[in-house]
Amino acid sequence: MADFTQVVSSFEDVRTYVLETFCSRFDLDPRFFHVRALPLNRRGCQTGTYFVVEGPRRIRFTAVWDREQQMVFFYGLNGQRIQTTELIYSSTLLARAA
Repeated sequence: MADFTQVVSSFEDVRTYVLETFCSRFDLDPRFFHVRALPLNRRGCQTGTYFVVEGPRRIRFTAVWDREQQMVFFYGLNGQRIQTTELIYSSTLLARAA
């Protein structure tokens, strides 16, 4: 069960959401943090993305986007899961409304 839901329309939306989530949760300034995105592959197909948010003094947060489940799992400094978010694509919302 997800803690939150987030509407996205592109990969860049997911990337931005990951950074904004960590910055708002830990009261960080996004100007000093950057996001690296690394593909996660299974049998030659990309099944997810591993995000690493890095900042000053070796601060590092991670998140995993599971594309099959459309969930993002957020992990804190100690490696424990701190939040899960279900992603909903804006095109899916339009189809539901029709």
